[in-house]
Amino acid sequence: MGYIPVGAAPTHYHLYDEVIYVLDGNGVMHMNGERTPLRTGSCIHLPARKLHTLENSGPGVMRVLGVFRPAGSPAEAYYPDGTPAYAGEPAPATASR
Repeated sequence: MGYIPVGAAPTHYHLYDEVIYVLDGNGVMHMNGERTPLRTGSCIHLPARKLHTLENSGPGVMRVLGVFRPAGSPAEAYYPDGTPAYAGEPAPATASR
């Protein structure tokens, strides 16, 4: 289970497919130049190497359940230029937009 504070993370991507189920809260998924509203009960698919960000529009913390395939860590994220979002991660090939 993950907790997303009010606001948005920088645009990033992962090397694995991700399915996110919103347990509690409201927000917006940004991907492919589109904004998709999220609310309790929403379920979204984030393909591997697709640039995206989840925005919590508040007022409180958004609770989400994430499933990753193949298994991966949410900390294994990369910025659009391939730079690791967290220290210690190797830079992969570039993302698809």
